Amino acid sequence: MDMNYEKIMEFLNTNDKFTMNNNITITKISEGKSEAAAKINDANCNFMGYPHGGILYSMLDVLAGTSVLSFGYVCVTVNINANFINKTKDKILYGYGEAVKKGHNIFVCRCTIEDENKNVICTGLATMHPLKFKIEDYIK
Repeated sequence: MDMNYEKIMEFLNTNDKFTMNNNITITKISEGKSEAAAKINDANCNFMGYPHGGILYSMLDVLAGTSVLSFGYVCVTVNINANFINKTKDKILYGYGEAVKKGHNIFVCRCTIEDENKNVICTGLATMHPLKFKIEDYIK
């Protein structure tokens, strides 16, 4: 299948309720790679005003899943090992994902989240399992 990354990105940004509710937007998809941005507000910060680890973990999951999706595979998360490195009070975070291992039953993705000044906030290594379903089964 010739992947239409713009169409996939538009579909995900308008149909994935979880990412929409968490203000995560996919900004770029290419083969094996993804980029996203998250608008941070009070609802996804901890009591100290920093982005909660849950929003960072969710962003890692979105980046890994979208990186696998770039090959046409719908997938589920098996595991994510997250490293929370720095804190930030920036209102927009940027994420980058890459499928570094493409297997028959397992993909491994490396993801990084940065603040507005390109400081690394969080990194993750995700293990994803591709399903039998293809993204074109969902996009009409």
